[in-house]
Amino acid sequence: MIWTDTISGLMCLSGSFYVNNEQPQICLLIIITFVLNLMLALNSAAKAITPEVVIKIYLQKFNAISNTFFNLANMAAPLVGGALLTIKNIDFSEFLLINALSYIVALCINFLIPYKKVQDEKK
Repeated sequence: MIWTDTISGLMCLSGSFYVNNEQPQICLLIIITFVLNLMLALNSAAKAITPEVVIKIYLQKFNAISNTFFNLANMAAPLVGGALLTIKNIDFSEFLLINALSYIVALCINFLIPYKKVQDEKK
């Protein structure tokens, strides 16, 4: 989960420097979208290991908080981004920078997950 947020943030950050706001490069936008969606898929698959790394008594709380933030972000991010792009307060490069910042925040939140060390029970 940490690597997917890191790669997504770096992709948005680098894309913000290379995208031309007057003449967006379709190929670059397709690559950015592909990588972001691939990282989202990997991040969703990585959540399957959550019971292995989160202490059992915190698992329900973790899932509730994680799903709440994920669903809120999925709903609010396009609304805020679309509104900012529409009213011309930002251009697409700045939009990608804001998106990169959101991945960095997600990365920091992932670092707060209390990981447990799994003991080998077969000894």
